[in-house]
Amino acid sequence: MPTLVVGPNVKVIRDNNNQSCATRPTPALDCANYMQNEPPLAIDPTDPNVLISGSNDYRLIPINPAQNSIWLGYYRSEDGGKTWTNTLVPGFFGDNSPEGQASPLQGVFFTGDPVVAFDSQGNAYMGGIGLSADEDLVLVAKYSDHGKTFDRTTVVNRASAIQGQFIDKPCIAVDQSGGANEGTVYAGWSRFSEIVVVARSTDGGARFSDPVIASGTRAPTRTCAVAVGPDGTLYVVWRQFAFGTTRNAMIFNLSRDGGRSFDIVRPLQTITPYDQARSSPENFRTTSFPTIAADEKGVYIAWEDARFQGASRVLLICSSNGGQTWTEPMRVANVERGHQIMPQVFADGTHVGVAFYDSRNDPNFSPANSIGDAMDVYYVEYPSGCPLQGQGTSMRVTDRSFNPNLRMFDSSVGSVPFIGDYIGVASDGENVHVVWTDNRDVKPQPLTNPPCVPTRIETLTQGCRNQNIYMATITRR
Repeated sequence: MPTLVVGPNVKVIRDNNNQSCATRPTPALDCANYMQNEPPLAIDPTDPNVLISGSNDYRLIPINPAQNSIWLGYYRSEDGGKTWTNTLVPGFFGDNSPEGQASPLQGVFFTGDPVVAFDSQGNAYMGGIGLSADEDLVLVAKYSDHGKTFDRTTVVNRASAIQGQFIDKPCIAVDQSGGANEGTVYAGWSRFSEIVVVARSTDGGARFSDPVIASGTRAPTRTCAVAVGPDGTLYVVWRQFAFGTTRNAMIFNLSRDGGRSFDIVRPLQTITPYDQARSSPENFRTTSFPTIAADEKGVYIAWEDARFQGASRVLLICSSNGGQTWTEPMRVANVERGHQIMPQVFADGTHVGVAFYDSRNDPNFSPANSIGDAMDVYYVEYPSGCPLQGQGTSMRVTDRSFNPNLRMFDSSVGSVPFIGDYIGVASDGENVHVVWTDNRDVKPQPLTNPPCVPTRIETLTQGCRNQNIYMATITRR
């Protein structure tokens, strides 16, 4: 087995390092030191030095809080994650660029939930959701030239903003199999509390088909995750929520014809979700969602589960026959301390890796308690193949713990903690890159954790909302 070495933690966000902002925040510089969370990650298959990520980016809110809202941040590195550029998907309020003026997002006051993917030609795609006064939408933005040049944004689907049926938790994948559906872009999403659907594009994201239902009969759902296997099979997994006689479960389906139709829905696992609600203003929320990856040797699904005496553990299952049968769940980290949440899985043909948040270093950890004030990111790796062999190699990715319960959200009040719903991980076969939300730069961090209210005198440091995206590279030696 190779030795895994974690590189330095790198701040993805270009900000003002908690100094006062002498100018206005821009898409390239978060000089007001505002929040970012929910980073995805993808590697250019034609140049492994090129990485793309993103976030729910709040940097423009201080300019005009009445108009500016959360927007899709788009971040890119050309040196394997050592340095990053920042921008926003065009079309945000006040965007007078030609791309912004031509964007179909004009009039949309919120975009978020970023997901990213590359095609085999080095074109990058960022998916997300948007919200206007009267409708929800799913969008995909395309960037050519190894993700450097913005081409266009396409609205994949629009829906009336009906209470309880809004669009949520998109997912994206591109077929790189070299088969009949090579280059097909798949954009999926959940219509909250009802169904999971997938739309397809065969022209590089310029146009998308009508969405096809992947989830069969209606049941309480939220989130989706997709992966394309080496033979071009499209795999979809989602969380079914308990409602009436319906139980909490992970549900799976697949398409063998490029997303034109889907197979029979397959329940995989009844789960005990670790859904930490905001029981008080001092605790962030987290929800058990699945993630999926596929390679020549198997299909792999990971999620968080509280079936072990109340503590949340990351579980992993795999299938060696294209999803027909599955292994029993295995714990990815054989430790007794800490809650493990928000896993993200990859499979590169040689290794299967899982990155996740872990509170094992919290001195006050108890399985019966909510997640405390010390959070880290950990990574576990296995040789590719199904069934997975051994316990995997577990290692700490963060070089310092951070407090996930700092209160900086909920409009101008700043009374609610939030770190998003997912992190990102990707591998080029030699290096593994991990991105996550981190509160290490939030200042001040008083023990009493009062809300980040702008009128408090100590917030004049401009740092009480400086939540950032960080990343690290794990090298095999």
